[in-house]
Amino acid sequence: MRKTFKRIAYFFCVFCFLLTTLFNSGLITSAEVVWEENYHKTQLEYYAGSAATKSMTDNSFSDWAGSELVEINSLEHPENWQNTFFTNSIAYNYALAWDTSYVYLYIEIDRPLSALTASYTRFYFDVTPETNSFTGWVEYTYNSSTNNIVVNRAHRYNNTNDPTFAANIGLHVTEIDGKTCIETKIPWSGMNQAFTPTNGANIKYNLCILADTDSTYLYVQDSSVWTTNNMPWQKSTYYLTMFFSTGTPNLTPITPTALTTSTILTSAYKELNAALGMTYTGTVGTHPNWQNFNVNLLTEGSFQDVTTISGDYMEGFQGTGTDGSLTANIEDDGTIVKIIDLGSVVNGLYKFKIGSAQVSTDGILFPSQVKVYASQNSFHYQYLGTATEGEYNSSDASGVLKELQRYNVELTEGVSARYIKIKITPPASNYNIVAISEISAIYNVAVDEEVVIDPIISLGAKVNIELNGLRFGAQFNKNELKEVEKIGMLMFPTSKLGSNTLDMAYYNANPYTADNQSGVILISAVAIAKSDFVMGKAFNDYETFNYFITLLNIPETNLTTNVTAVPFTLYKDGSISYGAPLVRNYSAVLDAIDAIQE
Repeated sequence: MRKTFKRIAYFFCVFCFLLTTLFNSGLITSAEVVWEENYHKTQLEYYAGSAATKSMTDNSFSDWAGSELVEINSLEHPENWQNTFFTNSIAYNYALAWDTSYVYLYIEIDRPLSALTASYTRFYFDVTPETNSFTGWVEYTYNSSTNNIVVNRAHRYNNTNDPTFAANIGLHVTEIDGKTCIETKIPWSGMNQAFTPTNGANIKYNLCILADTDSTYLYVQDSSVWTTNNMPWQKSTYYLTMFFSTGTPNLTPITPTALTTSTILTSAYKELNAALGMTYTGTVGTHPNWQNFNVNLLTEGSFQDVTTISGDYMEGFQGTGTDGSLTANIEDDGTIVKIIDLGSVVNGLYKFKIGSAQVSTDGILFPSQVKVYASQNSFHYQYLGTATEGEYNSSDASGVLKELQRYNVELTEGVSARYIKIKITPPASNYNIVAISEISAIYNVAVDEEVVIDPIISLGAKVNIELNGLRFGAQFNKNELKEVEKIGMLMFPTSKLGSNTLDMAYYNANPYTADNQSGVILISAVAIAKSDFVMGKAFNDYETFNYFITLLNIPETNLTTNVTAVPFTLYKDGSISYGAPLVRNYSAVLDAIDAIQE
């Protein structure tokens, strides 16, 4: 195997012209902000229907099936929370029910039970809302002796803690799939108010979730500011309404806060790709030959070339079939969606590029439309523009026309966002595949601004199915203060590396030679990836580029053998920068059996 690695290791290099086209779809101004859809506040009304008894002793929540679950999310609806200065978001669902003896509450919190040890949940109620008088409430907290949620205290309408009232409250708590599920029943008789639950009646209620010890109270209600004598444990002024009947809640429209804009740097700047190496979610491919499970496939920095139009290098989405007999792999609105999380809010985003490919004889067609949206909270998406056609490349060298197209949105002002959503409309005619090669989100920084950029970034690995190849990728970033001596990768079987660090010192102590064929292999890069190469451009003029090293013809017996690859840049002053170790084997990359984070 060691001889095989030496014989088949070579630097995978290809070249292409990078055509640069300027275009501008324009940023919608603040007075013309367009949102992806209409947004509403969390509903302030709950229709519980007719009387329905819920069991607290059946060890299940099956009797809540069919009940309306209201989703509460402090990020999606910050306008619904009385206190917005919390450090962590929280989301939960709840439902209500009633009969002549109890009011029933079901809550599903997006935290495991172990994360709620310093938290509590409160349910406030006012059964005579016309008086807006003192209210009652029940508090549920974690009990360390029982390792579960318990009724900590129960207050009647005059804010009096009543242990007898608490003792008659039913409770069932279970953790399911990392979520804490609570169902409880509160007797009307314990509220010490004259109230007869009947069809058509209504009461006022509210919920409080203390998400974390360093958070403030998070109440579901409107955005009104409470006064000293108007707190939820005193009056029900800002409560929600529970109707003892069927009905449709009135949803209040909201206008989210528009993205912050900024002036784009146009001199003494460098471009940075905020999407590089980031993970994404969205439409998942269903075609068996286009299911690459590399979580960074579309953000590794390469728009590919005409020789890499395949599921090894691009994501593909099944279409209708050329004869219309297949079910297209699309969302309910007819589009293909990808959402990239940039990890944090990035300021000044203004240029977005989406790569696609076409081999019409194979039914691989360009999309008919590409739209770009952005968000700060992953819920409210602001429309940025419909992409125009940008850089184009094609080849018919193999006798088949293969085409590459980039779709671009370029704004006149930068925007601040964390989430980028791409919505792709498939071609109007029947097709087999819509292919996506890369998504980038660009912002500019001043060249004299101190920006921390890793000098070498590990990009991951891909496979070449036809040649049993495993390709490792890395991105080189220029250091203005250092002159490069050599760029390349160190490679060694992971099992032999053990707990050692694969670096130049380890290589120098055990290098591969004709007499030591069990040593570490050092492969120098000799060319730039085709997607980054510009004819006539000197090496020192590149701010950044990708390069690849590929192992081909891996024996069938070694397809599951892990290889550790470490990209490096050696500078003439003797210093060395390393990328993160990439541990991969052919089978794991192909089948996502051993999915390793980039």
